[in-house]
Amino acid sequence: MNVSYPKTWLSVSDQLQKLANRGLVIVDHVAATEFLSHINYYRFTGYGLAFEQPRHTYLPGTTFEQVRQVYEFDQALRDLFTETLELIELDLRTAIAHTFGETYGPFGHTLPGHFYRRADHPDWLVKLRGEAKRSRELFIDHYKATYQEFPDLPIWIATEVMSFGALSRMLQAMAKSDQKRTLHGIVCSL
Repeated sequence: MNVSYPKTWLSVSDQLQKLANRGLVIVDHVAATEFLSHINYYRFTGYGLAFEQPRHTYLPGTTFEQVRQVYEFDQALRDLFTETLELIELDLRTAIAHTFGETYGPFGHTLPGHFYRRADHPDWLVKLRGEAKRSRELFIDHYKATYQEFPDLPIWIATEVMSFGALSRMLQAMAKSDQKRTLHGIVCSL
Protein backbone atom coordinates (compact mmCIF):
# COMPACT_ATOMS: atom_id res chain seq x y z
CA MET A 1 0.00 0.00 0.00
CA ASN A 2 1.41 3.39 -0.97
CA VAL A 3 1.44 6.19 1.56
CA SER A 4 1.95 9.91 1.18
CA TYR A 5 5.56 11.10 1.52
CA PRO A 6 5.89 12.55 5.05
CA LYS A 7 9.40 14.05 5.04
CA THR A 8 10.06 17.78 4.82
CA TRP A 9 12.97 19.82 3.51
CA LEU A 10 15.90 20.14 5.93
CA SER A 11 18.63 22.78 6.04
CA VAL A 12 22.22 21.54 6.08
CA SER A 13 22.36 22.32 9.80
CA ASP A 14 19.22 20.23 10.36
CA GLN A 15 20.67 17.43 8.21
CA LEU A 16 23.78 17.34 10.39
CA GLN A 17 21.63 17.28 13.51
CA LYS A 18 19.64 14.37 12.10
CA LEU A 19 22.87 12.47 11.40
CA ALA A 20 24.10 13.21 14.92
CA ASN A 21 20.77 12.03 16.38
CA ARG A 22 21.32 8.76 14.55
CA GLY A 23 24.70 8.34 16.23
CA LEU A 24 27.10 9.75 13.64
CA VAL A 25 30.05 11.52 15.29
CA ILE A 26 30.63 14.93 13.74
CA VAL A 27 33.92 16.38 14.95
CA ASP A 28 34.32 19.29 12.52
CA HIS A 29 30.90 20.90 11.98
CA VAL A 30 32.31 23.57 9.65
CA ALA A 31 33.88 20.98 7.32
CA ALA A 32 30.76 18.79 7.48
CA THR A 33 28.55 21.78 6.64
CA GLU A 34 30.78 22.69 3.71
CA PHE A 35 30.76 19.10 2.45
CA LEU A 36 26.96 18.73 2.64
CA SER A 37 26.60 22.07 0.89
CA HIS A 38 28.07 20.40 -2.20
CA ILE A 39 27.06 16.75 -1.78
CA ASN A 40 23.39 15.91 -1.49
CA TYR A 41 22.38 14.56 1.92
CA TYR A 42 20.57 11.67 0.27
CA ARG A 43 23.72 10.68 -1.63
CA PHE A 44 25.85 11.01 1.50
CA THR A 45 23.57 8.84 3.62
CA GLY A 46 23.73 6.13 0.95
CA TYR A 47 27.44 5.81 1.65
CA GLY A 48 26.67 5.55 5.36
CA LEU A 49 24.44 2.49 4.99
CA ALA A 50 27.39 0.15 5.59
CA PHE A 51 27.90 1.85 8.96
CA GLU A 52 24.32 1.38 10.16
CA GLN A 53 23.04 -1.37 12.43
CA PRO A 54 20.00 -1.36 12.58
CA ARG A 55 18.73 0.99 9.85
CA HIS A 56 19.09 4.71 10.72
CA THR A 57 21.37 3.92 13.67
CA TYR A 58 25.11 4.31 13.12
CA LEU A 59 27.49 1.85 14.70
CA PRO A 60 29.10 3.33 17.82
CA GLY A 61 32.09 5.53 16.99
CA THR A 62 31.21 5.99 13.31
CA THR A 63 32.35 9.42 12.19
CA PHE A 64 31.23 11.79 9.48
CA GLU A 65 34.80 11.69 8.17
CA GLN A 66 34.68 7.88 7.76
CA VAL A 67 31.55 8.10 5.63
CA ARG A 68 33.11 10.98 3.69
CA GLN A 69 36.24 8.90 3.03
CA VAL A 70 34.11 6.08 1.61
CA TYR A 71 32.40 8.61 -0.66
CA GLU A 72 35.75 10.09 -1.77
CA PHE A 73 37.21 6.62 -2.42
CA ASP A 74 34.18 5.73 -4.51
CA GLN A 75 34.52 8.98 -6.48
CA ALA A 76 38.23 8.37 -7.11
CA LEU A 77 37.49 4.81 -8.24
CA ARG A 78 34.71 6.03 -10.54
CA ASP A 79 37.02 8.68 -12.02
CA LEU A 80 39.72 6.10 -12.67
CA PHE A 81 37.21 3.70 -14.19
CA THR A 82 35.70 6.46 -16.37
CA GLU A 83 39.13 7.56 -17.57
CA THR A 84 40.03 3.98 -18.48
CA LEU A 85 36.72 3.46 -20.29
CA GLU A 86 37.30 6.65 -22.27
CA LEU A 87 40.68 5.37 -23.43
CA ILE A 88 39.19 2.02 -24.43
CA GLU A 89 36.36 3.79 -26.26
CA LEU A 90 38.85 5.93 -28.20
CA ASP A 91 40.85 2.83 -29.10
CA LEU A 92 37.66 1.09 -30.23
CA ARG A 93 36.61 4.04 -32.42
CA THR A 94 40.08 4.16 -33.97
CA ALA A 95 40.33 0.41 -34.51
CA ILE A 96 36.88 0.20 -36.15
CA ALA A 97 37.68 3.15 -38.40
CA HIS A 98 41.02 1.67 -39.38
CA THR A 99 39.77 -1.87 -39.97
CA PHE A 100 36.64 -0.88 -41.86
CA GLY A 101 38.37 1.84 -43.87
CA GLU A 102 41.23 -0.44 -44.88
CA THR A 103 38.93 -3.31 -45.83
CA TYR A 104 35.91 -1.57 -47.40
CA GLY A 105 37.00 1.99 -48.16
CA PRO A 106 35.65 5.30 -46.84
CA PHE A 107 31.94 4.49 -47.27
CA GLY A 108 31.96 0.70 -46.86
CA HIS A 109 29.90 1.02 -43.69
CA THR A 110 26.97 2.36 -45.76
CA LEU A 111 26.61 -0.96 -47.59
CA PRO A 112 24.77 -3.77 -45.77
CA GLY A 113 26.77 -6.44 -47.63
CA HIS A 114 29.83 -5.58 -45.54
CA PHE A 115 28.10 -6.71 -42.35
CA TYR A 116 27.30 -10.09 -40.90
CA ARG A 117 24.00 -8.84 -39.47
CA ARG A 118 22.43 -7.07 -42.39
CA ALA A 119 18.85 -6.79 -41.11
CA ASP A 120 19.73 -4.08 -38.59
CA HIS A 121 21.80 -2.08 -41.06
CA PRO A 122 19.09 0.22 -42.54
CA ASP A 123 17.93 1.40 -39.10
CA TRP A 124 21.52 1.79 -37.90
CA LEU A 125 22.43 3.84 -40.99
CA VAL A 126 19.40 6.13 -40.59
CA LYS A 127 20.44 6.81 -36.98
CA LEU A 128 24.06 7.41 -38.00
CA ARG A 129 22.97 9.90 -40.65
CA GLY A 130 20.79 11.61 -38.04
CA GLU A 131 23.78 11.87 -35.71
CA ALA A 132 25.79 13.46 -38.53
CA LYS A 133 23.02 15.99 -39.20
CA ARG A 134 22.70 16.88 -35.49
CA SER A 135 26.44 17.22 -34.95
CA ARG A 136 27.72 20.71 -34.22
CA GLU A 137 31.37 19.77 -34.70
CA LEU A 138 33.38 22.14 -36.90
CA PHE A 139 34.85 19.26 -38.88
CA ILE A 140 31.30 18.14 -39.75
CA ASP A 141 30.39 21.67 -40.86
CA HIS A 142 33.48 21.67 -43.10
CA TYR A 143 32.68 18.24 -44.51
CA LYS A 144 29.05 19.19 -45.16
CA ALA A 145 30.05 22.38 -46.97
CA THR A 146 32.73 20.63 -49.04
CA TYR A 147 31.55 17.14 -49.99
CA GLN A 148 28.37 15.96 -51.68
CA GLU A 149 28.14 12.63 -49.82
CA PHE A 150 26.81 14.27 -46.62
CA PRO A 151 25.10 13.00 -44.46
CA ASP A 152 27.19 9.94 -45.27
CA LEU A 153 30.62 10.35 -43.74
CA PRO A 154 33.84 8.42 -44.30
CA ILE A 155 34.16 5.77 -41.60
CA TRP A 156 37.05 7.61 -39.91
CA ILE A 157 34.80 10.65 -39.50
CA ALA A 158 31.63 8.67 -38.76
CA THR A 159 33.23 6.89 -35.80
CA GLU A 160 33.93 10.28 -34.23
CA VAL A 161 30.29 11.40 -34.26
CA MET A 162 28.43 8.13 -33.72
CA SER A 163 27.11 7.42 -30.27
CA PHE A 164 28.71 4.65 -28.27
CA GLY A 165 25.50 2.66 -28.82
CA ALA A 166 25.85 3.01 -32.60
CA LEU A 167 29.51 2.06 -32.35
CA SER A 168 28.61 -1.04 -30.32
CA ARG A 169 25.90 -2.01 -32.79
CA MET A 170 28.37 -1.66 -35.63
CA LEU A 171 30.93 -3.87 -33.89
CA GLN A 172 28.27 -6.52 -33.18
CA ALA A 173 27.10 -6.49 -36.81
CA MET A 174 30.58 -6.77 -38.29
CA ALA A 175 31.83 -10.00 -39.82
CA LYS A 176 33.66 -12.15 -37.28
CA SER A 177 36.96 -11.73 -39.15
CA ASP A 178 36.57 -7.92 -39.04
CA GLN A 179 35.70 -8.08 -35.35
CA LYS A 180 38.83 -10.11 -34.64
CA ARG A 181 41.06 -7.69 -36.55
CA THR A 182 39.45 -4.73 -34.79
CA LEU A 183 39.79 -6.19 -31.31
CA HIS A 184 43.32 -7.40 -32.05
CA GLY A 185 44.22 -3.80 -32.85
CA ILE A 186 42.90 -2.69 -29.47
CA VAL A 187 44.65 -5.42 -27.51
CA CYS A 188 47.94 -4.62 -29.24
CA SER A 189 47.62 -0.96 -28.29
CA LEU A 190 47.07 -1.64 -24.59
